[in-house]
Amino acid sequence: TRMDWDSNFWGVNIYNVSQCYANSNYKWEFNKTAKSKPFIIQALITDKDIEYINFLEEAGFRFIESKVNLVKRVLEISDIFEHDLFKDVKFDEIIEYKDEFYNLYGEVSRFSILIKEKVNEFYYKWVVKSIKGELDDNCIGYYTEGALGGFVTYKIIEQKLIIGLVGVFPQYQGRKISQNLLHYVENVAIKNNCNEIYVSTQGKNIKAINAYIKSGFFIDDIKHWYY
Repeated sequence: TRMDWDSNFWGVNIYNVSQCYANSNYKWEFNKTAKSKPFIIQALITDKDIEYINFLEEAGFRFIESKVNLVKRVLEISDIFEHDLFKDVKFDEIIEYKDEFYNLYGEVSRFSILIKEKVNEFYYKWVVKSIKGELDDNCIGYYTEGALGGFVTYKIIEQKLIIGLVGVFPQYQGRKISQNLLHYVENVAIKNNCNEIYVSTQGKNIKAINAYIKSGFFIDDIKHWYY
C-alpha cells in the first residue's frame, strides 16, 4: 500500500507491507515501474516472527530500527507539582524552537536516513498539530521561570492514555523535567479514568527507555522496522 501522506511529505514514494499471518507461503510481487523513482518499502515485524523476517531479508529488506512499546498501569493518585509549572503550549512559544527538533529526535529516529531538515520539520509539525488538537489531543509544557523548558503530547482513546512525544530542550536538560512531565500525565490519566499509559520509542533511544522505566513503565513488546 502506498502511504500517500508520508510519500508527499518526504518526497519519496513510501509503501507499507502488511503481513499475512494466515498463509506462510509468502510471495513477493512489486511493480517494477515504481522503481523508476526513489522509494522505500517498509514493514513492521514482531520480534518473534523469524520466518517472516527471513523472508524479508531474502527479498532485499534490511533491519533499520526497533520499536519499543512500553506500558504503565495506573494505580493511584500521586502528589502533583505546582500547577503553574504546567500549561498548554501556545503556537508562538514553540516557534522559537522550530529548528531544535532534529537535535531532540533526529539521531534516534527511524527517519534519520532521510534529509535532516525534513526530519526536523516532521517532529516540529507533530507538535504544532498537537497544539491544535489535530494529531494528539494536547501538548502540555513544563515552564521554568516562565520559559518553556519541555513538553509532552498525548491523546486519550477509551481508557488508555497514549503519549506521542516527550521533549526537553537542550538548555533545560538534566533538571528532571521529563520525569515531571510523565508524573503530570499520570495524573491526567487518573482524572480521565484511564487504566493504562502507553508510549513508544526507538530501540536505540536508550536514554528515553531508561527514563520511562524509571517512571514505572514496563516493556510491553518489541517490533522491528525493515526497509
